[in-house]
Amino acid sequence: MHISERLPRESSRDYALRIIKDNIISLRLEPGSQISENELATEMGLSRTPVREAIRKLELEGLVLMIPRKGAEGADISEK
Repeated sequence: MHISERLPRESSRDYALRIIKDNIISLRLEPGSQISENELATEMGLSRTPVREAIRKLELEGLVLMIPRKGAEGADISEK
């Protein structure tokens, strides 16, 4: 996973959203791979809350699937 620097005035949630989304779109996070809130939060130097909020937003965008009792995973995406 690639983690870039946080932009000035970027909220924690927006930072997490940008990083996770970029990694999903660039296929660094492979479709179907598990997405761990704890691991992402640690890698980005954030608490779990902004990461959780970012994952929920990405679920609404169709980039993440929430699987009951399993957690989040990257969705299959197309070039569209």
